[in-house]
Amino acid sequence: MKRLILALATGLLALTGAAPLAAQTRLELNEIVEIGFDAEAPTRVRLELEEASVLWFDVFAGDDAITAVQLGQPASGEADTTLGSVLVLGPGRHDLDLVATGPGGPAAGRIQGRISARPPNDGFEPNDTRDTAVEVDLPFNRIVRLSQGDWDWFLVDPPRAGVLGIHLHAWRSPYTGPLIRVESLDGETLYANPNTPGAWNGMRYINVTGEPVRIGLTDGNNWPDHQWHGYKALEIVLIEPIGAMRGQLITLGLEGEDGSLLQLAEIGHALGTELRAANEAEAVSTELLRAVEQRRPAGPGRLVWGLLVAALLVLAGGGAWVWHRRSAASPPDAPS
Repeated sequence: MKRLILALATGLLALTGAAPLAAQTRLELNEIVEIGFDAEAPTRVRLELEEASVLWFDVFAGDDAITAVQLGQPASGEADTTLGSVLVLGPGRHDLDLVATGPGGPAAGRIQGRISARPPNDGFEPNDTRDTAVEVDLPFNRIVRLSQGDWDWFLVDPPRAGVLGIHLHAWRSPYTGPLIRVESLDGETLYANPNTPGAWNGMRYINVTGEPVRIGLTDGNNWPDHQWHGYKALEIVLIEPIGAMRGQLITLGLEGEDGSLLQLAEIGHALGTELRAANEAEAVSTELLRAVEQRRPAGPGRLVWGLLVAALLVLAGGGAWVWHRRSAASPPDAPS
C-alpha cells in the first residue's frame, strides 16, 4: 500500500511539473518561471503589488512560435479582456490574463519569462477610469504619458464659473488625435473634441459652472513603431477674463454648428466678446457696418473731431514753417 501511495504521489508531481501554469497561480515580480500557454484560452495568474506599477512580460526562452506575451485584467461577464504589451495597476492583489502571441496571432507552447514592473512614468497612474480620476489643482501643467487606447482621467474643481482651457501638447502633429472629454460628476458630457487630423497642440475651451468636472484624455492613434511610451505636456487652466476688452468677433466661412466656431465662441465669451458668423464677404461687411453703427455716438463722433483737429494742427504748423522760411530768406531793408 505504501509503495502504491508513493507511486501515485510521484506520478502526480510529475504531471504537475509538466502541465501549464494553473489558473490563478501566484507569481512574484521579477521571478523567472516556466509557463505553458494555450492558443484558445488565456493563462490566469495572481499578482500582489505594493505600489502602483507599469507591468510587462519579458520572454527569455522557449518555443519559437511565441515572440511576446500580452497581459490584461479579466473582464467581467461576457466582455473580452483588453490585452496589451503594458498594463498599469495600483497597489493590491490582482488577477491577470496572459496570452502568448506570435507572427500569426495567439500561440501555444512553453516559455521561460517573468513579469517586470516599474513605477508609472507620469506619477498619476492608475487613473484610467472615471472612478480613479486624479484630483489636481488649477492651474495644472505637468508631463503625462498616454498609451494607445489608455484613458487618463483628472478631476478639477474650478473656483468659479468661466471657461476652462485644456491643452495637450505633443512633440509633433502629423497624425490624428487626441481624444478629450469633459464630463460633469453625474456623467453629462460637456465637451468631446472631434478626432480629426491636425487636432494636436491646440487649446480646447469649455464653459464650466464652477462645479467639479472630470477630464479624460487618450490617444487613439497607433503610434509609429508602437511608441506607447510617448510623453506629452498637459495644461489645464481657467481663463482669466479681460475686463477692458469688449466688442464683436466676425468670422468668414464657418457654419453655425462648426466645431471651430463653437470654440471661438467659448474663448470670445471668456474674453468678453460676442461672436457673429458670416459666410460671404457681403455679409461680413454688413455685420461689420452694423457693429460700427451700434458703437457710433451721436454727431460726427470723436474720431471725426480728432481727425479735423489733427488736420488743423498740421496746416497751422505748415503755415508757420513756410512763413518762417520766407522771413529768413527776405533781404533786410536798406538803410535810408
